[in-house]
Amino acid sequence: MDEVKPGIKKFQNLKKGDVVRMRIPYEENTPDYYNGYSPKEIRGELFKDKYGMDSKPRFVIVIGKDGNNLLYLPMTSRHSRFDMKHQYVLQDNSMTWKRDPDMKSYVEVSSLRAIRIKQEWDVQYFGRIAENDMANIMSQAGKNQLNLESKRDQRVYVSRNNEQKFEEQLFAHGFALIKEEALRKEYKKEDGITVTRTKWGMVKYHVPLSKEEVAALVAERESPPEDDFTRAVRSITESRERERAL
Repeated sequence: MDEVKPGIKKFQNLKKGDVVRMRIPYEENTPDYYNGYSPKEIRGELFKDKYGMDSKPRFVIVIGKDGNNLLYLPMTSRHSRFDMKHQYVLQDNSMTWKRDPDMKSYVEVSSLRAIRIKQEWDVQYFGRIAENDMANIMSQAGKNQLNLESKRDQRVYVSRNNEQKFEEQLFAHGFALIKEEALRKEYKKEDGITVTRTKWGMVKYHVPLSKEEVAALVAERESPPEDDFTRAVRSITESRERERAL
């Protein structure tokens, strides 16, 4: 198997469809995970895995930019039948680090993420995704929708064909267009929730919450799910407490 040797590009020269390799923070170490706050503001420290790492090197596909944020979709070699709705398998693997046709590469199309960068930084560059693969990736990514009732920040991609339908959905949920520029539109609800959409279809959903509110949501999100026995015990305990209160 021939090894794909990386080149070097600056972030400012990257384009949609480029494949790069860089250290990616775990989702728990990104501001999007904490409604815009830094991880240290909410957790007090960075999240680390069992090896003490707060990030890891990953291959990603550049999707766009949002100010000083690089928007990307992660790539992986891990796949199971449960991932079929969330991953796209590359048909042309030649621009990745795997030239062996039996070694598949998958794109996590449900995980549009952002990372802060400086335009003048260098990054390892491996080439570009084939045109047909890129079209399929964006088509599949465009099927992801915002949960307009969520209290968590989100990012999605909305294709040009779905712009009008997307805007109609926002209006139906109480959003109003408050700012329109050449490259960006911003919508807002009375409760302060905002949605920004760029000319290229990148959407950011932001819920302004206090640090205390975000900390409570994160604690609930990360708490282990109850098994049937624990749920039954809790139900009995709550029932007995209600009976004593009567």
